[in-house]
Amino acid sequence: MARKTINDSTRLYDLYLTDPDNLLRYALGNRCQNALLIVGLNPSTANQYIRDQTLTRVQAFARRRSRGLIMCNLYPLRCTDPDRLPKQADLKVIEKNTRYIVSLCQRYAVNETWAAWGAPIEKRPYLSTCLNRLYEALDPLSMSWLKCGTTTQGGHPRHPSRLPYKSRFSLFNINCYVDWLSRNVSQQVK
Repeated sequence: MARKTINDSTRLYDLYLTDPDNLLRYALGNRCQNALLIVGLNPSTANQYIRDQTLTRVQAFARRRSRGLIMCNLYPLRCTDPDRLPKQADLKVIEKNTRYIVSLCQRYAVNETWAAWGAPIEKRPYLSTCLNRLYEALDPLSMSWLKCGTTTQGGHPRHPSRLPYKSRFSLFNINCYVDWLSRNVSQQVK
């Protein structure tokens, strides 16, 4: 795993997995047992020293469930606007991302996953493919999937930046959601 390890007291997170050019962020969080896994759409600007708007909100919500968090994404390419994600995904990136997430869940005994990608999962067909592959890879670990607040009008789990702070966690039926998504969104990856 590509790791940035800098001994610095200003570091917010001790788990930071990226590619050598820091264009892909596979994981950001805390190395602790029973951390809450958060699965977003794609990473933005946060790193081990600086939270962005999403990580600030994620941190506030995650404290309600766990003493630590591991933030991962369906597609690990850093991009501040989902509309600017590439039209086609890199299959090797998807596979590597999935392997990293499964490995982290096993290593840190993750037992809850917060679905936090929002409606933009529909912006690129490959994003549903990413979710389907991740779901299949995590299924043997028998985790509970959560959503926070209500789903969107389209039935998607809400993105943390779209949640009022009074929102609460509840179980998310990932089986039904993945089935629904596979019927409604193309899953072609080239």
